[in-house]
Amino acid sequence: MKLKAIFTSVIGVLLLASCSNMVITMDNPTDKEMTVLVDGKEYKLAPGELQKIDIDKGEHAIKVNDQAERKINLDIDHGMINLVNEPYYVVTVPYGGNSSAELEAKKDTITFEGDQYEGPFEIREGDVIYTGDLNFTANEPLKDEIETSKAGVVLRTKLFRKADFKKYLED
Repeated sequence: MKLKAIFTSVIGVLLLASCSNMVITMDNPTDKEMTVLVDGKEYKLAPGELQKIDIDKGEHAIKVNDQAERKINLDIDHGMINLVNEPYYVVTVPYGGNSSAELEAKKDTITFEGDQYEGPFEIREGDVIYTGDLNFTANEPLKDEIETSKAGVVLRTKLFRKADFKKYLED
């Protein structure tokens, strides 16, 4: 009986500890190496690198290169710390079938570098960018085709950094 109580206590502690820990991504969208301090722990990110870190939910101190330290609140799983405070762009891409109705529902008008664009676009801003609903990260290219067991149109979403979104619009 005593062994059962100890085992139950250990499992309870492990479950509580696992609830507060999550994996967050950091992105270096620049063309220079970036040094990031998260609660005093140093991370080096190469240009264009996405790096995952284990971290607890809650408030954290972030310092990027020589910028002033700032506080951010990590309260979502599947997030990315926006290290440069620039918007990220999500594009919805259809695969298969007639996609006009599905894409029409996703259409929005956005302003990018002073110009208006209409399309299946979404702007994500803030200290933490939600990434749990994305199919392609900033480092993954869009695919020409995908395999699916579902008939009809399949919509996939891709996250773009500002410079990559500009190239996407120009193509």
